[in-house]
Amino acid sequence: MRRVDTQEYLTILKDLVQQGKEVSLLVSGNSMSPFLIHERDYVYFRKPNRPLRPGDIVFFQRKTGQYIMHR
Repeated sequence: MRRVDTQEYLTILKDLVQQGKEVSLLVSGNSMSPFLIHERDYVYFRKPNRPLRPGDIVFFQRKTGQYIMHR
């Protein structure tokens, strides 16, 4: 598996999502375990086509620049 700079990669993903495309991201971290496993599972996401609801999983950028996925 080839490793790339995270910020560069996320910038590309963000551009693709803004274009209406679905993108994938390898899970990093254990906060959603046991449902999503670190470096085993991928998440697929796209720009929402409806208002967000409780229980939705969102991927966003904090004011610090850090990206996070949260339910």
